[in-house]
Amino acid sequence: MPANASFMAQPAGSRERSTNQKEHVVLTIDMTDLSDTRLKKIVAERCSQFGSVVSPTVLPAQDSCEFAVAFVSMSTPDQLERVATYIGDSRSDSFAFIRIEQERTGRSIRPGHA
Repeated sequence: MPANASFMAQPAGSRERSTNQKEHVVLTIDMTDLSDTRLKKIVAERCSQFGSVVSPTVLPAQDSCEFAVAFVSMSTPDQLERVATYIGDSRSDSFAFIRIEQERTGRSIRPGHA
């Protein structure tokens, strides 16, 4: 796997939570120089740990933010729930919503931005 294809789940911050709430986790990936196709493949690979990925859609980071968003559909509701629980931000009936943050590399994910 190329160096910029690494990923890991990390807590997004420390907020007080009741015992039945999960720790908020985001997906961090070095998105520098990744094509949209490659980023989509990495997200699908990460989600496949929880079952069969049906449809990954990735909205790349825009000029106004340093994160991308993925919408991932899984084969079963149970698989969808696991993705949403372990790496997702939230979910709908059909998709897990995943926030993808730029891994801290000192480089911007957009050319021309330091």
